[in-house]
Amino acid sequence: MVRFEVRALNGGDSPFAVWLATTRHVTLASPLEGRSSRARDHDTLSARELEILQLIADGLENEAIARELYISTETVKSHVRRILQKLGAHSRTYAVAVGLRRSLVE
Repeated sequence: MVRFEVRALNGGDSPFAVWLATTRHVTLASPLEGRSSRARDHDTLSARELEILQLIADGLENEAIARELYISTETVKSHVRRILQKLGAHSRTYAVAVGLRRSLVE
């Protein structure tokens, strides 16, 4: 008999781990196993960071993003800094390119 159970890690914001249980042994299989740390980075983007990355891809500047989301320009700048760091990008343009390659943005 095989039983599958899915549990969210770290409060539900992180990737899922799938527990595979049989009558003889229990194994933890993570969807991140075997992937490079660089490939894992996009998994840590928050929903807000993904939303901001999409707005950057749409061509909006920080001020326009702030107006669109009803947040301060400084908050947008903080999100953009974290997005660049998490994606290993040196610019907004490169972050969008990474996002497109990884199907994070349209």
